[in-house]
Amino acid sequence: MKEWGVDDVMVVELSFMFIIILGRWLLPKGNISHSALSQLLLVYLSLASDILDLLTLFSEKEIYLSSPMVHIVLVIFSLCMFQFALNLTATRGRSFHAEFDEAEYEIRQLPPPIPIHQKVLNKLMPSTTPSSSTARPLTTTSANQTPRIKPRAASFSIMNPSVTIFENPIHNENLEMQEILKPTFPEVNLLSTIPRPIMQNRLSIGSLNSLHSSLWHTSRSKQMSRKSIAESVKVFVKKRSAKFLRSEIWSILVTLSLQDGPFFAVRLVAIFVYRVRSFLTYFFTFKNFLILLFQTYRITSICLERDQEEEEFEEKMDTIRRMSLAASQLGVSVNRNFYLRMKNQLTLLWRCIFGPKLYQTYPAIPPTPMRNDQQPAHIYEKNTAESLSDTVFFALKLSFGILKVTWPICLIYFYRKGFLTYDNGIVTLRLAGCVAIVSAYFMLLRGVGRYVNPSYKLFIDEFYRVKTNTSKDARQHLLAKFDFSLSHWQPDYVIDTSAVRKIPMISITKDELLNRTEPTLLERIFHYPTLFLGYICVNVFGRRLMFPGSLQLLRQMMERPLLDGRTNLIVQHRAKRYVIRTADGNNIDTIFVDRRQSNQTNNGRTLVVTCEGNAGFYEMGCMGTPIDRGYSVLGWNRPGFGESSGYPGALSEINSIDAVMRYAIEELHFLVDDIVIFAWSIGGYSACWTAVSYQDIRGLVLDAVFDDVLPLAQRQMPAFASKFVEKTIRYYLDLNNVQLLKLFNGPFYLIRRTQDEIISLVPGRVETNRGNELLFNVLHYRYPHIYNDDQTLTLLRRYVCANQVQRIALYDQYCSNETDLQALTREYRMEHPKAAYPCKFGETFSLIERQRFAVYLIDQYLVNFDSQHCTPLPQTFFRIPDRCV
Repeated sequence: MKEWGVDDVMVVELSFMFIIILGRWLLPKGNISHSALSQLLLVYLSLASDILDLLTLFSEKEIYLSSPMVHIVLVIFSLCMFQFALNLTATRGRSFHAEFDEAEYEIRQLPPPIPIHQKVLNKLMPSTTPSSSTARPLTTTSANQTPRIKPRAASFSIMNPSVTIFENPIHNENLEMQEILKPTFPEVNLLSTIPRPIMQNRLSIGSLNSLHSSLWHTSRSKQMSRKSIAESVKVFVKKRSAKFLRSEIWSILVTLSLQDGPFFAVRLVAIFVYRVRSFLTYFFTFKNFLILLFQTYRITSICLERDQEEEEFEEKMDTIRRMSLAASQLGVSVNRNFYLRMKNQLTLLWRCIFGPKLYQTYPAIPPTPMRNDQQPAHIYEKNTAESLSDTVFFALKLSFGILKVTWPICLIYFYRKGFLTYDNGIVTLRLAGCVAIVSAYFMLLRGVGRYVNPSYKLFIDEFYRVKTNTSKDARQHLLAKFDFSLSHWQPDYVIDTSAVRKIPMISITKDELLNRTEPTLLERIFHYPTLFLGYICVNVFGRRLMFPGSLQLLRQMMERPLLDGRTNLIVQHRAKRYVIRTADGNNIDTIFVDRRQSNQTNNGRTLVVTCEGNAGFYEMGCMGTPIDRGYSVLGWNRPGFGESSGYPGALSEINSIDAVMRYAIEELHFLVDDIVIFAWSIGGYSACWTAVSYQDIRGLVLDAVFDDVLPLAQRQMPAFASKFVEKTIRYYLDLNNVQLLKLFNGPFYLIRRTQDEIISLVPGRVETNRGNELLFNVLHYRYPHIYNDDQTLTLLRRYVCANQVQRIALYDQYCSNETDLQALTREYRMEHPKAAYPCKFGETFSLIERQRFAVYLIDQYLVNFDSQHCTPLPQTFFRIPDRCV
């Protein structure tokens, strides 16, 4: 078989171009003028020449020898042929299109009954003028003549289908028009009490201006000289579909999506992937780029610019809005049209897709306890679509969380195995694209599942109605009715960003400065690399190990207990939820139980602010203890816990508690000296910081609190990494409670759990409990004249580390005359009404007196609770701390 030459290929290509133009000329063109047809053929001539330019890529050796690239070019070449099956406009004029809003109404008004004498005169002297200014002159026909029906001359549209209208309806006193077909506007009766006349006269809504003066008798000359607003709207409605579907914007989008966009992409691939360096390829690539740029600008100008026709229509629509308001004031019922209903449904679907997650609807009375495998009635029941989508999103979040933790290890592994290549990068991008597509699909599926769920539709309707409402009562009513994700909720209280707090700089004592050694040359060289590595370790896994409550998996496992805890607080204790925006930008989920109006006890005037542990939440944490004692309680979840945003850490911890304290003082109107801080476990850091920053608080209660997090962190890490752990902790997670507590001059006491397995270096051994070190350092700092010799310090450690039997024996030995000790402390408080530490108490005491007070003071600051770390604290152990000395 003879091979084709270059000339043969060129002839085939040129013939193909002329076949396209000839076929477009012969195919049905619709109602188009000769001038428009000539412009259309010129457009297709330009398009055909651009298409043939794509075939010049086959002249490049790199493209011709690549089978995938050949297939891609041919597929794109075939794809662009589909645009010739569309009837693209050849005009370059501006096509006006707009969307209707809820002002698109029409009102049908019935005329008054015609008097009998007027009917007689009309029969004797027929006239072509209407009997009312509101009636339109119509040509009458005989009784047996049917009205002429004329189809609408407009393009078919899904949203505005082609219908027929009556040109000359029958006008006869014995015949009544049963139906008048209309394309868009619903019709309502303005005066339903008036009987239906011979003919249904139409009145535009603009005629409502005359209802206040002369409703039925208007000057004919004035009516004929003024253009009806409703008639203008009708004309616009008839042409809207054709203008919108035949607008130039659609021809531009078709050309860009089927030709210029794919051509530009394939030429970029040829340049950057296959290293094509020919002049023609560069020229056509730049040409496609300019076309994309200019056509995008053209689309933008079409969408944004407004012509005179649009402005006139906007003025008419504004008039219609005012008239519809007047109609509503006159008691006229106006129906919303189809477009408004469609808009509302699409808006509802959009809100269901991107709306917050609904957890439950709070019951009116506290629910009865049920097993975990039973679903309470107030828990929101998801359908299959929403449940499946939430499962997929949870799996994706969990995968991303694991990837965030392991990415340094994965990066090193891939580098050593040689996987960091261009091809693997393309595979990774494809995988990311697949994940994005899957996420979009399940997001849409979740939205559809919510859309068909009546419970969620009821919630989302109330949510968006209240979301922008500044009324506190409306917001609290919604929060007391529904339990939902607070990610979409506006904060109730915002701290200015200029008030952001910084990590406190703890002063170094002279002894610590003397004991410090000069860093070696090697330590100086590796100082900053070590800090950088420590920063990576803290953000990858260190923070999550220190605050496991922020892990997505743990929150998912504890979802049901958290929901039950919130239900108990909201329903039984009438708690109120608030969202507070901190100075560093985190939203803190808080809950407040107000007991100030309670008549059962006077404790309600005292506010207890709780600080939870590293896996604690206010829903099931330490709030229950002060609530049972009748105090007003304010609980909060640290950043990354529950519905609070952000990540936990030392800096976010102090900014969060500062925002909570400001809200309690400024919005809840509690005095500082009526506030008690109650902290458990790692919450002792934020509590100690609050005590230092707000020295006038009434007291501080520390439950299972450690002195310093460094020994606990070093216990969990290998011994060879001890120095690295110390440097990392001191720079990024320095939770040093003892140094903060030394700066607090108010009363406090420590609850020590004798079987604590978390803050004890040896689980269950009370002598290794880090709370002991906290007590040793603070007492030694506050009372330097009591604990000023080795014998007293030894007695201090002996009493703190003793078991219950030994402590009773030592206390009976040294504090048998407790009344005398109380009298001495009372006398000192009278002489020094304002507490300040270190104090001079015991400056003149003998050794025996110092030993007696050494044991007595420990008993005032320490309360032992025989339990493990996570056991709820009984209310008998909670009290308001008093000043000891």
